[in-house]
Amino acid sequence: MSDVLKLNDQELPVVASLCRIPGGETDVLRTLREEYRLELIALTKGEKGSRLISADTDSSLPGPAVTVADTVGAGDAYAALLAVGILMKWSPEVTLARATGFASRICTIEGAIPDSAEFYEPIRKQMRDGE
Repeated sequence: MSDVLKLNDQELPVVASLCRIPGGETDVLRTLREEYRLELIALTKGEKGSRLISADTDSSLPGPAVTVADTVGAGDAYAALLAVGILMKWSPEVTLARATGFASRICTIEGAIPDSAEFYEPIRKQMRDGE
């Protein structure tokens, strides 16, 4: 009962096994989208970036080079910006870039929550300015 699925590259083979879907990443993602009538699937791949798949789009973006302090909260940060992108009707490419970028920035701090609200200012600006 979902329109959007967000999972990471470690969860993907588990889901594929549970759903008995053979094949590589692309085959599994496309089959999941079609079988479960999902509008969008977001796959995060750590430093390898992320991918968005819909009926019309299959976009990938490598992860930006950052010095990782901690990965706690990165998936939640990505999911938050994915939701914002959907609600604000950003293009898949813009959503992908902003979600990947924000998750990467979270990885540069210890813990999931920054010490200062200023950390969020770049994404607030993007939300105010739209695409």
